[in-house]
Amino acid sequence: SLSGSSVVEKNLDRLTLFVSSVWVISIVGIGLLIKIG
Repeated sequence: SLSGSSVVEKNLDRLTLFVSSVWVISIVGIGLLIKIG
C-alpha cells in the first residue's frame, strides 16, 4: 500500500507542477498581451 500511495503522490506532484507551470505561463502571456495591447 505504501508503494501505491507513493506512486499516486508522484503523479499528483507531476500534475501539480504541470498545472502550476501552465498557470504561470498563462498569467505571463496575458500580462505581455496587455502590455503590447
